[in-house]
Amino acid sequence: MRKCLLILLAVLTLLTSACATGNKLEREQRQIRLAQRIEQGIKERDFSISILRMKALYGQPMQVSYGYDLTVRGDTVISNLPYVGEVYRVPYGGGKGLVFTGMMSSYDVTYHPNGQLAHIAFQVTTDEDTFEYRIDLYNNGKAMIDVYAIQRNSISFDGEFEFKDGTGY
Repeated sequence: MRKCLLILLAVLTLLTSACATGNKLEREQRQIRLAQRIEQGIKERDFSISILRMKALYGQPMQVSYGYDLTVRGDTVISNLPYVGEVYRVPYGGGKGLVFTGMMSSYDVTYHPNGQLAHIAFQVTTDEDTFEYRIDLYNNGKAMIDVYAIQRNSISFDGEFEFKDGTGY
C-alpha cells in the first residue's frame, strides 16, 4: 500500500511539473507573438492605445473613464485624450486641447532590449498648439505616453496597446 502511494505521488509530481513547463512555454510563445504583432503595428503606423490613467504635471495619477485613446494611422494622428493642467494661451471658447485629428511632421522609432519594445516620438501641429508625443510601448502590451506642448503643461498617460482589429493584448 505504501509503495502504491509513493508511485502515485511520483506520477502526480511528474504530471504537475510537465504541465507547469507546458504552461510556461505557452506563455513565452504567446508573449513572442504579442511582441511581433506590436512591432508590426509600429512599423505599419497602424495602432491605437486605449487610456487607463493620466497624470498632470503637478497632480496625482487618476483613472480616466472609458473611451479615451490615441490612434496612429499612417501619417495621421487621432488624439482623443483628456487634459488637466495649466494652459498659457487658450483660443476663444476654450479650444479643443488634446482632442484633434492632425498630420504628423515626424515619426521616429527606437527599439530597446530588456522588456521595452519601442520608443516612438512624433510631432503634430494644430491651429492651437504644437504637440510632441513620446510613447514607450512594452512587449506586454502596456504603453506610457508623454505629451509636451508649447502653450500648456505636459501630461502623461498610461494605457494598453490595441490592434487595428479592435482587440487588446
